[in-house]
Amino acid sequence: MRHRRTFTLKMWPLALITLLSSHEAFSADIYEMEPVTVTAQKVEEDLQQVPIAITVLDAETLGSSKAMQLSDLETMVPSLNITQHIDMNRLITMRGVGAFSRNIGFDARVGVYLDGVYLGTSAGLNLDMLDMERVEVMRGPQGTLWGQNTDAGAINIISKKPGNALAGQVDLGVGRFDRREAKMNMVIPIVDNKVLSSFAFSHSEREGLTSNLITGENLDDQNTDSVRAKTRLLISDRMEFNLNADGTFTRRHPTLGDPLTDTFGIGLDTAAPKEWEVPFNRDSSEDTDIYGLSGTLDYQLPHDFLFTSITALRGNRGQYQEDLDYSPQDLLSVDYIDHYGQFSEELRLASPQDKRLTWNAGLYYSRQDRDTDRAVIFGSQTSLLVSPTLIPGNAISNSGEMITSSYSLYVHGNYALTDRLAAIAGLRYTYEIKDGDYSLDGSQSGIVNIATFHYDDSLSDETLSPTVGLSYLINETVTGYATITTGHKSPGVNLDFLSPNDIAAGITFDKETVVNYETGMKACWLDNRLMANLALFYARYDDYQAYQLMDLGGGASALTIKNAAKVISRGGEIEMEWHPTSQWRFSTAIALLDAYFADFPGGGVAGVDASGNDLPYAPHFSSHVGVGYTVPDEVFGGQVVIMGAYAHTSRQYTTPSNLETQELLGGGTVPFGVLESSDIVSATISYTPQGKRWKMSLWGKNLTDEEYRTDWLRDFFGTVLETRGEPMSFGLDVGWKF
Repeated sequence: MRHRRTFTLKMWPLALITLLSSHEAFSADIYEMEPVTVTAQKVEEDLQQVPIAITVLDAETLGSSKAMQLSDLETMVPSLNITQHIDMNRLITMRGVGAFSRNIGFDARVGVYLDGVYLGTSAGLNLDMLDMERVEVMRGPQGTLWGQNTDAGAINIISKKPGNALAGQVDLGVGRFDRREAKMNMVIPIVDNKVLSSFAFSHSEREGLTSNLITGENLDDQNTDSVRAKTRLLISDRMEFNLNADGTFTRRHPTLGDPLTDTFGIGLDTAAPKEWEVPFNRDSSEDTDIYGLSGTLDYQLPHDFLFTSITALRGNRGQYQEDLDYSPQDLLSVDYIDHYGQFSEELRLASPQDKRLTWNAGLYYSRQDRDTDRAVIFGSQTSLLVSPTLIPGNAISNSGEMITSSYSLYVHGNYALTDRLAAIAGLRYTYEIKDGDYSLDGSQSGIVNIATFHYDDSLSDETLSPTVGLSYLINETVTGYATITTGHKSPGVNLDFLSPNDIAAGITFDKETVVNYETGMKACWLDNRLMANLALFYARYDDYQAYQLMDLGGGASALTIKNAAKVISRGGEIEMEWHPTSQWRFSTAIALLDAYFADFPGGGVAGVDASGNDLPYAPHFSSHVGVGYTVPDEVFGGQVVIMGAYAHTSRQYTTPSNLETQELLGGGTVPFGVLESSDIVSATISYTPQGKRWKMSLWGKNLTDEEYRTDWLRDFFGTVLETRGEPMSFGLDVGWKF
């Protein structure tokens, strides 16, 4: 039976605000924060006027935090969780809700966009933060403006536009674990005030943290190259065109984790029992290419209407190879090759933003082509599996294509009912059709019992996604809002390695829908030196699509996707930033979360009722505290900036069953399914001499060398694996501007 839940929002940050407000001035050196511009509602607006829970990370914050890739944002944003293992299984959750697009028939729940262009599948999300202006993280359903598969939230990454002055910068870095980094960016005006361009390149690598005792190689390394090129055409005072090209190319040897058990979960792993050691007879590898091209036209029409067109091509290709038996024996391996291609076009029109009624409306079309070719290959020692039908060199394979065409139109607006009160309303209509052609060949699977079947069918869906709300200007510096927002995740087909029973039970699943009730406050106090944003939310998900490797008991498992009846995600978030002087800067973000299966019969191990259980990767409490201090120039003959950060994440589960241990078939148990709380401390110290163009920075992550797990996995044959967080790392960066 589910225990009664209580939820209390701690009020100490508001007490701090009250205390600070009692002082006329903190110091004679008064510093006023600059307004933050965002495009979360597809028009440029002041962050404090947008009725959405948004975290904005600018270029300075990304640089000082050593946020090299999207996955590095996890500890910087409340209610955001990003898993750290292979790109193909990259999982992003917001407010406890998320998914990864493991197969071609299943979509994610958090939409990630680059300059307004949807990035697609999980394998194409982990972009380098190269030459970025800012990242906007929007929490809660964004279905009206951003479309399907954003029912948990959306992340919009905005790259820098080239300016009108010739400039460049080179950065070099070294660090622990043989970390080496190089980055270069240049701004080149081709024709002054007419044709502007920029180019950026980066390379980063780090040795592997995990030793493979069988091959002698180090796994869990990093090796990434990124490139970004932009051309900006200032056609007239009213028209501008931006052409953007980008690519991220990764060649590395990740692991799904360190096995605690033998292949079949019978007993403990004895071949490599120490941490950061594995006994694989072959090394894993992952090659990922992410690339895109987009053109954005902005045209200021008469009477200040703004027309925008975004035309884009995006794609990614990934190949992943792994030792599936996680042992010194050559039993099973996998070779997965996936390819994703997308064309999209968005046309939108925005009204003048200084009128009583402001609105923007748009048309959107996209075509996504997802191809897969995957094989589970029997090794030379397959006879150890005690089955004459498993022949070395044979394989269980699947291949196919899913083409998704999406059409939508939307309108969103605000109407000032009075000088202080405004009504918010929006609506999106989406029509989507998926055409699939997929084959699974399990004829060689023997006791593994994989089916042989062919899927050649289509499914379609149409959805309305409305938004309504009110915003109220409490005074000149405080705005409150209350909204009801909606979203949906597309229906799909479970095209994976399935048993005959899985297919008999049905491989299609319905769309899921969400309604989110949210109220919040956005405030700037102390002469714009203190910003405080608060959000309280309650979201109900119906027909929630639950993907899991289902433990059927007795060592048997199955890959399933089913519609859980209902999920609830509720909680509160506070973000504060305080600049008492030009030298000091303080920030904090706090998230309280209660995300659970309100009704999920049969969702647990061996069909046990999972109703009342926490959602996976949904910590009840997370926080981030940052402090920065700029030493006056005269002290060291230049600018010294010291920044520190502390991130805490509470205990969380990784399975819908909320398991804490896993039984071994040979008797006993091993830890499994719980990520204990973690506390991560990071810091950066930088020095820039007066009148010089170079800068030096010392940085450190996980400075207390906290030992913590980031994930658990129980794979197809029952192997239990753990993934650990990166140990303490530190390094030195040097940069030159020219």
